[in-house]
Amino acid sequence: MLRKSSKIIISSLLLVALPMSVRAAVNNRSKTMLMFVGEDLGVITIASRRAENAFSAPAVAETLSHEELQRRGIKTISEALNKVSGFYMAPNPQGSQPYLRGLKNSILFLYDGVPLNSTMSKNIHPLDDELSLNSVRKIEIIKGPGSVLWGPDAYAGIVNITPMKGSDINGLQAGISLSAPDHGKRGYILYGHNNNLWDTEFSLEAGSRKPEKKSYSLSRFWNDGISPTAPEQRFSGGKLSSNKTLELGLNVSYKNWLSLTGHFSDYNRDVVEDTPPGAAYRFSWPEEHAAPQYFFKVEAKKKVTAGTTIRGTLYYRNMDINYQYIDFCHKQEERNYYGELLIDHQMFNDTAIFTAGFSRRYTQIRDALAWDSYPMDYIVPENTYFLPTFRLLDFSNRLNSTFVQYNQKIGEWSLTGGLRFDDHQQYENKVSANAGIIWHFSHDWMSKLLYGQSYRTPFARQLADNFDLQLEEITTLQSQLIWRPSSRSHAQATIFQESLKNHVVEDSYYGLSQPGSQRINGLEMSAVVNIWPTIDVGADLTLIKNSGELNKFMFNDYTIITKNNAIKHYITEQFPFDPGPETMGGINITWHPELSITLVLDGRYHGSTSSHVSSTGAPLNFDPAYTLDITFTKKFIQYRHDVELEIHAANIFNQHYEIPGPNGAVEAPGIWLQTELRVSW
Repeated sequence: MLRKSSKIIISSLLLVALPMSVRAAVNNRSKTMLMFVGEDLGVITIASRRAENAFSAPAVAETLSHEELQRRGIKTISEALNKVSGFYMAPNPQGSQPYLRGLKNSILFLYDGVPLNSTMSKNIHPLDDELSLNSVRKIEIIKGPGSVLWGPDAYAGIVNITPMKGSDINGLQAGISLSAPDHGKRGYILYGHNNNLWDTEFSLEAGSRKPEKKSYSLSRFWNDGISPTAPEQRFSGGKLSSNKTLELGLNVSYKNWLSLTGHFSDYNRDVVEDTPPGAAYRFSWPEEHAAPQYFFKVEAKKKVTAGTTIRGTLYYRNMDINYQYIDFCHKQEERNYYGELLIDHQMFNDTAIFTAGFSRRYTQIRDALAWDSYPMDYIVPENTYFLPTFRLLDFSNRLNSTFVQYNQKIGEWSLTGGLRFDDHQQYENKVSANAGIIWHFSHDWMSKLLYGQSYRTPFARQLADNFDLQLEEITTLQSQLIWRPSSRSHAQATIFQESLKNHVVEDSYYGLSQPGSQRINGLEMSAVVNIWPTIDVGADLTLIKNSGELNKFMFNDYTIITKNNAIKHYITEQFPFDPGPETMGGINITWHPELSITLVLDGRYHGSTSSHVSSTGAPLNFDPAYTLDITFTKKFIQYRHDVELEIHAANIFNQHYEIPGPNGAVEAPGIWLQTELRVSW
């Protein structure tokens, strides 16, 4: 382990030292703190809580613009992140599961700075149809811990969805799309207006698509809530209806100092689950997953002196997790109240920026569901007496936080350091820290050496079980080298090491693992090169290797019920850590044969993965997979309106491969076609 740490540290120093040999071969042109001169690069706000260039920010950061998302036919967050180095979006009938640098369910998702993650479950993410990208201005991405400025759960990285402004639209836009073979239908309307005083944007979108499997055999089981339905009455069967989504967005600002953001999303994801291979009985049953949520956020900022800005933020967020298992229905509720005061102060002739803030968050959870046993074990026909048992948890937590970050520019160097103290009402207080050195040694080249600590809040089941609440921690060391000669050509390479402490994994059958440790080493590379005036070629590669303890579970395999009490018997089960694929990569080609036509080819590869069947513990191994997507876009003017026609085909060679499912291997989606028509007034 010590030798691996030494290799990472030496490699980090080499990436920082490498520019010394390059420096003599490049021109040392003038630089600024935020921008490469003369280039309009992506601006990011989540690295330092203020607008700055993504490439010179004190983080491994990048952005995906609205134009790029449309050009590549990307419709969901999972599709977007799956094309970014370091990310792997595991397809699953119950919703895509995100991996970042070998860590599953470890990303803080934000919408205009408001968290979208759930405290009740770490498996709920707004990655698929529940959050559309039609009204999204850009996606901001940070890889590495971000707890200093964003608090708990900014663990392995942060993804911020930035909504459009009225000035981005200045009129009306409408679109409709159809897809197959899922019989998908979707329509949206965007309205935007800016009069230099008020800026207003409104969006409305709705859609539906058929689930992959519709028919099921087991339709009744919970009966009166005391004993199961009789076996002969359980299998009347049924069919699922289409999954539906509805989304509304509002973004209003006044004089660029006062803003209001509102967002509402409602969806249902109905799936049919099957008993695992090798089970004594073969049948299927319906499950419904839905997490309708909405939030309102108010933010005001005031420049009190030439170099000092004060910003205040308030938001309220409401989420319900609706869950149905056969005929058992349950609703869980989560409420979040948040307030923050932040100050930015420029010093020393604007070569230094000091950021400080105080925030208070109050979280309420009601009726969080924690199963005492695995429901699938009970639905076998021979069980006529027992229902699965569960507990409902009511929980609240008050979190007071104080944080500071300082950035100092000294010539071609930039030094950053930050510290945060979190005072939790329900569990241990935590301190987070970060530090960074950025060397902008020429106009085209830059290197970064970054260190960060972060942690995340416990699972709901940890609270229900009175689990030993040692919060999970991550420490990350990463070094990056960036080359960017122009806005259309750039490359970057990052090496990183993540050290996990008190790491806990949640399994639907075995419950929570014992806290363990893990180390993940990796390399990320990406590049975009303009090889012809009309052709851009991009490529990326991610390599990951983990080492550490097996995931250990204390599993209650049977219970002896006596007249006076219940005696539980436990066994220990162990499974390998799941980092997702250790090798991932892709290549994309964008061709503009003329200004009104764009053709994009997107090829992706991910290496083999392994998992296990939750109910049996049987190992599962999955082969590598290759896919190719193609997107064609044509712009034209019809009746004085701007019109765009987009044709998108995913997995055009209809590659068949298996992916992990809740109860064993399932087949990944095959070829998928979509046509979209957009009109602007």
